[in-house]
Amino acid sequence: MENQVKRLIINIFRQGISLTLILALILPQSTKANSKIVKGYIISQTNDTLLRQIQVEADIFGQFNEIKLYHEVLILNDNGLLQLLTPADIKGFGFNYKDKQYAFISKPVDKSGKSLFVEPLIAGRRATLYLYKELSYMTNEYRFTVEKQDGTFLRLSDFASLESFRQQLKTFFGDDKDAISLIDGSFRSHSKIEKDITNVVREVNHEQSPMMATTK
Repeated sequence: MENQVKRLIINIFRQGISLTLILALILPQSTKANSKIVKGYIISQTNDTLLRQIQVEADIFGQFNEIKLYHEVLILNDNGLLQLLTPADIKGFGFNYKDKQYAFISKPVDKSGKSLFVEPLIAGRRATLYLYKELSYMTNEYRFTVEKQDGTFLRLSDFASLESFRQQLKTFFGDDKDAISLIDGSFRSHSKIEKDITNVVREVNHEQSPMMATTK
């Protein structure tokens, strides 16, 4: 498929066809999903971890469809048949893809109690940070959930204003002076929101960032 796309590009340029037409012809091919079976696991409703093979849909560039995995996952069951599982069926799942480990946990994501498979970015003693994404205006909107050990949580979006982001986090972590100080100096750019909120939750858990740990 990849070679076919390359040949198509070369032929288009030779014939002097417009860039608009190039994109119209290439994008459907480049985004077409290719199913890959990878090794993984699921976590049952009774907290049992079961080894399973998982079907991941990836495009020709090797990128898998995260948006789809937040809603459902296809596994090979004991009978070797594909089985569709949702956040209502299991507590989570994970798999290894291109030498990287991915994990997803079923969590409520809104006031109605709707659950999705979210990605735990940090699991700490005092606070845990989760992430999922939604397709919005042809781009991904990052949705964060910060959950304290007592079960209280805060949901934030990178589409929110930076000042609103800071104020909501300061209110949520109002009893942590070091976290408040870090929040005040962070969230100056939307492109750094994930990095900034990760550092804040690390501070709440009294954890060093990986970069700080390697420089000592």
